[in-house]
Amino acid sequence: MATTPNKDKVPSNSVRNLLFNSEKLDEVVNSESLTYIDRLDSERLTLKGLEESAVSAGPTVEAAVRANEQATAIRQQAEYIVDSTEVFIQGAKNSAIESAGFAAESEAAAQQAKASAAAAEAVSDVEGTYPNIAAGLAATAEGKYFRVPQGVGSSVSFLYYRKISGAAVAVADAPGLLVVSELASAIAEYAAPHEFHNDENTDQYAFAACDRTGLVGFGTYINGELIYKKEAENSASLIQEFHSDNSSVVYAICDVWGALASWIDVDGGTYPSGGAQGLRSEFHNDGSSVVYAAITSAGAIMLGFDSAGVLINGVDKSDVEALSQDVLSLKGSNAVLQSDVRDLSARTSATESTLASLVTSGLTGYQIYGSTVQGLASGDAYFGVPDGAAIALYRNDAGAAVFVFRQADLQNLPTLQEGLPAGSLYRDNGVVKVRREFDYLYTDSPDRTIPNYASLIGLYDALMAEFPEAITKKEIGPSSVPGVSLYAYTIAPPMMLGDVNVWYAKPPRIIINGCIHGHEKAAAKSAFMFARELCKQWMDDETLALLRNSVEFIFIPAINPYGLSFSGPAGEQRRNANKVDLNRNFPFEWSTGGVTDINSDNYRGPSPASEIETQTYMEFISNNDAIATFEMHNGNRYPQQEIKQIGWIGTEGRNNAFMASMSGRKWNAFAHKEFRLTLNRNNSTTSLTTVASGGCSKYILNTLNRSSFLVELPFSINSNWWQTFTFSVNALKVIS
Repeated sequence: MATTPNKDKVPSNSVRNLLFNSEKLDEVVNSESLTYIDRLDSERLTLKGLEESAVSAGPTVEAAVRANEQATAIRQQAEYIVDSTEVFIQGAKNSAIESAGFAAESEAAAQQAKASAAAAEAVSDVEGTYPNIAAGLAATAEGKYFRVPQGVGSSVSFLYYRKISGAAVAVADAPGLLVVSELASAIAEYAAPHEFHNDENTDQYAFAACDRTGLVGFGTYINGELIYKKEAENSASLIQEFHSDNSSVVYAICDVWGALASWIDVDGGTYPSGGAQGLRSEFHNDGSSVVYAAITSAGAIMLGFDSAGVLINGVDKSDVEALSQDVLSLKGSNAVLQSDVRDLSARTSATESTLASLVTSGLTGYQIYGSTVQGLASGDAYFGVPDGAAIALYRNDAGAAVFVFRQADLQNLPTLQEGLPAGSLYRDNGVVKVRREFDYLYTDSPDRTIPNYASLIGLYDALMAEFPEAITKKEIGPSSVPGVSLYAYTIAPPMMLGDVNVWYAKPPRIIINGCIHGHEKAAAKSAFMFARELCKQWMDDETLALLRNSVEFIFIPAINPYGLSFSGPAGEQRRNANKVDLNRNFPFEWSTGGVTDINSDNYRGPSPASEIETQTYMEFISNNDAIATFEMHNGNRYPQQEIKQIGWIGTEGRNNAFMASMSGRKWNAFAHKEFRLTLNRNNSTTSLTTVASGGCSKYILNTLNRSSFLVELPFSINSNWWQTFTFSVNALKVIS
């Protein structure tokens, strides 16, 4: 059946018209008819008709040549259509293959999302911490887990319960500080074979009393043999004096009142005290009566003193070594326990972090509604509903509200993100968001980031190296500094990068001139940071996503390399190498803009467009049409100026003024909400103004008849670089 075409204008990319043309091509080449009817109902000659026309024109060479040329042209056109058809068919096949791949990836992503949601719900099962069992039961769903703290100094830190049939069933407990402390004390008490002297003797002592210099005065070897070392110079002041009478001894066992029961004096003699009662330190498992003993792991006496003060040697050296191993084993067990406690603490922190990240998993935040009915009606994938003093988070599962978790802190989140650590939650007009990571560019001064023109070009080159598929660089001409050129960096929407065989409209273009006055480095840095946001943050910001995928941006880092690199007074940094203010050197109304004094900051130059930078930039913007041009400048330092103002926009024309006014109002709202700035007498932090004669924007507006805006951003806000660049980057996003 023959294909019926439509009547689209030429050229047409309709598949129906492509099929019709291929059928007509067959008719043109192979038909015995002399004519055929094209898509627009016009009668045309077939190859057969052309041959007949050549014959009827007569046997002239000219007629034959013309007929042959016409036939050749038709064949070439036919070959082109065939080639185009094959390309189109292959493209369709590739699209089908890609679509199948995308479908598979989408299915995998959906499965992963379901698994993540299930894991998140599982995490929430054990996260509830409540002051008592009753509170835990009241707030915990049937079958879920909760924990109750046991107080400071308790042997158990938390008791874990599961709610079963409305009752709390204990399932686990976590050790407290008291347990760890007692274990450490036990290790210290039973670690008998100490070496705690400072002399050169390598003998091992089971017990030794040392003077205050650490020299051994009295003790026992590890085999139990009593020793007395008179070479201890200060043996008379040995420090084991722990009794209640006034005698001087080296070692003593006391009764419960502190009176001496048995002791060893400074000469090494042992003395019992028959009248002492209530002797302590019975810590062995045999039937003997001793007042001090070091024992093995089985409780057998290794060495000690009996109640008469007589030294006891109960075991041999091998038992001492066994005791040492037991002590080491006990220390090892303690280390394992401490490791387990640290691991439990880390897992608890990770669980809390997981819950916090769940709030905006896959989102920039979620909206809070008055009820689950309102939340479901909104169509949001996740939404919050007030629940007493907390917020309950729900997932919209095919029209059903599925509870995810309940978080008490969300009601009381901070409303300002400044000063919060990265990853912290905050509330923005009722929406819960996660504070992003801000790197050094948001905290370093412009002079530190951009000490000269080469460093600014280096920033753009590094960004281009990171996103080579999106950014291209072009040298646009020379400057007044020998050997130093001006450059343009184009950030193109993704759709422009491929070789597309269909017609499409070119995206609108915005040109941003980052710096025309060299001392205004904050403006140059703000333009670069906006370019970086377009490349790095567009997937997390709806406005940036629209700009990144719909607008072509051309960034010219600076047109005044000399001023940007000059380290002298600000007035000289403002101008180029010839002392000319480039923003007074453009030809429109040049004679009424700036001054003729070469020593003035506003010196306009010897003639209109006398400067090579002016000429280079004029040629570039003339050859690159744009819906708008932004000329970046720096104005006030808030709040040092008498009028509390942080920025303004200069332009001309009713439509441009309207757009500038709306942008300024959004700047104003952002500054009040984010920084709580002090208002000026007009209740505004921004304003609208005109542009200078001889200026760049004046030339573009009046000579090229295009929209242009002089964008005056702050030198600084409250001497705070984060506020300065957060405001400036947002300002460019808004006006774009």
